[in-house]
Amino acid sequence: MTLEGVSPRAAGVRAIVLYKVAKAGAQTVLAVVISVLVATGYVTRAYELAAALKDHLVHHWSIKLAEMLMRSLTATRLWWIVAALVGDAVISAIEGWALARGYGWGAWLVVAATSLLLPVEVIELSYRTTAGRAILLLVNLTIVLYLLRRAMKEHHERHPHR
Repeated sequence: MTLEGVSPRAAGVRAIVLYKVAKAGAQTVLAVVISVLVATGYVTRAYELAAALKDHLVHHWSIKLAEMLMRSLTATRLWWIVAALVGDAVISAIEGWALARGYGWGAWLVVAATSLLLPVEVIELSYRTTAGRAILLLVNLTIVLYLLRRAMKEHHERHPHR
C-alpha cells in the first residue's frame, strides 16, 4: 500500500515548503555563527566584558544585567544551543523536502513534528507573552490545520466513499 501525499503544487504547500527551507537555512547559519564565536573565544571575551561592566556600573539594573550575562554565557550552554539549532534545521529541511516531493508521509511528518511542539509553545506563551511567540504559535497551528485538512480532502477525492 502506498501512501499518497498532498499535492506539492498547491500554493499553501509551496508556502510551507518555502518556510521550512528558509527556517532550516537560517538555523544553520545561526548555528555556524555561534560555533565560530565559541571557537574563537567569544564566550571568554563576553564574560570578561560583563565582569568589567559589573565592576564599573552604578545602576542596580545594570549590575543585574551584567550578572545575568555572566551566568548565561557559557560555552557548554552555547554548544547545546548549536546542537538544538542543527537538529531542528535537519528536521525542517526533511519536512520541506518531503512536502516538495509529495511523499505520503511528508504531510504527516510535518503535522506530527509541529503538533508535538504546540503545547510547549502555549506554555512558553503563558509564561511570557510576546508578539514573536504568538506569531510562531499561530503560524505552526495554521500549518498543522492546513495540512490535515488538505491531506484529508485529497485522500477523499482519490478514494470517494461508495
